[in-house]
Amino acid sequence: HGVARLALECGVPVLPIYLDGLRAMRPKGQRHVAPGPAAVEILAPLHFAPGTPVAEATLRMWTALNDRHSHPRPLAPPVRRSAPAPQVVWPLGVMPQGA
Repeated sequence: HGVARLALECGVPVLPIYLDGLRAMRPKGQRHVAPGPAAVEILAPLHFAPGTPVAEATLRMWTALNDRHSHPRPLAPPVRRSAPAPQVVWPLGVMPQGA
């Protein structure tokens, strides 16, 4: 109920964030994490009217995340970017000998 309490006391919306692929990296009962793809999805903000009970706000947050979990989507393959070649930038008017 902590997030719901904070949102209600401060009068701010909650932004549910769904993490996907983590179970495959660390299955239930395993102690070690294996590398693998993961995804982060930011869901629509949840706004609570003043006076909303904490239990109701918590249920709405749980429902939003559970609904997303109930509709699995394939993870996109990881994007591999090659690092750009480092560039040497000299201060104005300064160039080392032999450059």
